[in-house]
Amino acid sequence: MSRRLLLRSAALAAGLACALACAFAGGGSDLRCDHLAPGTRECALGDRRYDVHVPASYTGATPVPLLLDLHGYGMSKAVQAGWFGSGFRAKSDRTGFVYVTPQGVQNAWHAQGRCCSFQRNPPDDVAFLEGVVAAVRAAGNIDASRIYVAGFSNGGSMAFALACQRSELFAGAASVSFALSGGTTVEEIVAACTPSRPIPVIHFHGTSDAISPYDDGALDSIGARQSLAAWATIQGCDASATPEPVSGRTVCETRRNCRGGVAVSLCTVERGPHHLYRSVADPDIPDQIWAFWQSFPR
Repeated sequence: MSRRLLLRSAALAAGLACALACAFAGGGSDLRCDHLAPGTRECALGDRRYDVHVPASYTGATPVPLLLDLHGYGMSKAVQAGWFGSGFRAKSDRTGFVYVTPQGVQNAWHAQGRCCSFQRNPPDDVAFLEGVVAAVRAAGNIDASRIYVAGFSNGGSMAFALACQRSELFAGAASVSFALSGGTTVEEIVAACTPSRPIPVIHFHGTSDAISPYDDGALDSIGARQSLAAWATIQGCDASATPEPVSGRTVCETRRNCRGGVAVSLCTVERGPHHLYRSVADPDIPDQIWAFWQSFPR
């Protein structure tokens, strides 16, 4: 089976699963976007779309965290939330945060550098995602100090762009299978990333990634280890870290004592492929990312 056919089949399955979940929650068309309540619904911001999943534990009585989860290039919000995606939706149900999957224009995000909106007039995705956060906050009781962004591949590049450009809004960022980008040299990339406040950043990458290679990156991104060093420079972290095995083939290197007491981390998955989420278990990637973020409360 070709990769394109595999992705198309996965997208169809994920879409059906999402549709069934929405129907079980009470029907997507009956759930309001201006008032958060348990269930899943598709919402609109202008001509753009995003899905909101509110866990059954949500009552509105106390503020809860919010996570934006960004799909990869050529994928969709339904795929990211479904079986073929990140697993963060199930984590939302277990942990109690509101889970949002926005949709990129033409299934892509215009992040820093060359990845991956190749349109002549690319959309302002930073403004769109800021607007999504504002709309969800207006609809429910969201803890403004616990808003996070994660992404896969091109979505990871977009998550890092938000960490560089909108760290005042996000309490943590994570990228899976894409390193920091935005220049032709490491020095240019470091200079282009100017967080307004310290932000904890974690990055998962497989050594057998054939699409965004671990050592070299893709397009104008850098290698995974270079990305860790760049983030450490950007945020003034320790010069080195002790590798810590966390599960199976996964080893995390964390640079600590960054400005503001945050940290930046690279988790390397030996022989891990590009689509990494289901290659790591016990604990899985969403659990590890969430635990990392919770170590650095605002």
